[in-house]
Amino acid sequence: MYLKIGHLVPATVIKAMPDHDSYLMAIANSEIMALLAKENAGKTMQVGDCTAAVVHAFKGERVLLTQQTAVFYRRLVEMLLSPLLMEGKVKVCHAAAIRGAGFAKVSIEGLNGCNPIQESMVYIHDAKEYTSSTITMVAYSHDKIEYIKNSLIPASRDHIQKVIYDKDAEEYTVYVSSLQKGVFLGRQGMNVATAAKLTGAKLNILPV
Repeated sequence: MYLKIGHLVPATVIKAMPDHDSYLMAIANSEIMALLAKENAGKTMQVGDCTAAVVHAFKGERVLLTQQTAVFYRRLVEMLLSPLLMEGKVKVCHAAAIRGAGFAKVSIEGLNGCNPIQESMVYIHDAKEYTSSTITMVAYSHDKIEYIKNSLIPASRDHIQKVIYDKDAEEYTVYVSSLQKGVFLGRQGMNVATAAKLTGAKLNILPV
């Protein structure tokens, strides 16, 4: 099996000693052994547990896996939504995550009139088999402002009053209902920070 950084691979826990900082993993359909650092694991696992992880790096001959990066969440969503992808109903666009936040955002575009969020919900529930992080699906839009509004979920876009783009500062200011500012920011600002990474835009949240 040829492995490349960013590949999602199925793997089984071979060794999970409590005094070690990594799980020893056997990659399915190969003789390749890999390490998944416990700090990079999506959840606590036991010997014999099967999961999926992304090839993160190579250290000498050792393969290092992760379940904590934006690439992992994107590949996981692509795997879970494979029926919809094969039918040409959706396209996975971007993913964003901040280490230690416990959640990620993945944007998907609906194709041929498909409602991407509605269609994906039944499949995304299976993500809990691989990670304890919450994966929030975001409707992608080619309209940047619409995409930004969508990206701030779980804050409701109904509480967004307006979005202004400052060309000089290259920043989008999102004006929201004053009582909802904390929801838009998220704990320690994690929600807006993840939305900014997802959209590739500098975001500023202000109350009105």
